[in-house]
Amino acid sequence: MTCTDATALALEISKGATFTKALTIEDNTGTAVDTTGWTFQSQVKTQAGALVETMTWTVVDHTLGSHTISLTYTETAALTETTPTTRLLWDFLATDDAGLRHRPPKGYVDVVDGVTDWT
Repeated sequence: MTCTDATALALEISKGATFTKALTIEDNTGTAVDTTGWTFQSQVKTQAGALVETMTWTVVDHTLGSHTISLTYTETAALTETTPTTRLLWDFLATDDAGLRHRPPKGYVDVVDGVTDWT
């Protein structure tokens, strides 16, 4: 099981802005997987393993393997801007309808701060 785009595993989150990323679950041939009956969870952690945030997982279309992960602007505002040595990590866990557990490779999260202040 993979995500559509290998770059989907590298996330850039803008501090203080709503974050949403579309994901498509595919098999190793690139065919979308029907994820009906599956459950998902996703977290952001420090490289030392401390929980930073739990992402909201939303099903867009089970039959097309289409999903989104998201954080609210309040959640992203609480994140600390990262550097190459303080990057955060994220991944997701999927349990399929047969009870098998899947964990794709983890990805890095870069948190960036904007220039314009929110008013």
